[in-house]
Amino acid sequence: MSDNTERRLGQFLLLVAAGHVLLGLSMPFVLPLLPGVLAQMPYAEAADAARFWSRVFGPTLASWGMLAFFIVRYGVQRRQRWACDALILAVFCWAPLDAWLCWQAGFPVGIVLDAIVSAALLVPALILRRRFPG
Repeated sequence: MSDNTERRLGQFLLLVAAGHVLLGLSMPFVLPLLPGVLAQMPYAEAADAARFWSRVFGPTLASWGMLAFFIVRYGVQRRQRWACDALILAVFCWAPLDAWLCWQAGFPVGIVLDAIVSAALLVPALILRRRFPG
């Protein structure tokens, strides 16, 4: 694997992290603009709860993305193995529990999204971890 491949994988991880930041910051503002989503909820209380949780979850997602961004920017791009370890451990802390909660809530789309995001973070981090000095 070339240095160019390492650089591209690092850039991809930065893109995934930045996507988390942008999505998280936009969630509290975008969901209220999607009346079709809220209108499908059976009760007004459910729509209010969805608004509330998007406002709580959005900034949490953004902060997770910001942490990942800094780990990649200041660790992965300097070929430091601890940064890959941090990303890998973060995914293993988050993904199984989040997928289980989505399953419990009957939200299969969340499980699919968890799998996609997990793969997007784990595959590059595992590849890079093997290349970086211990």
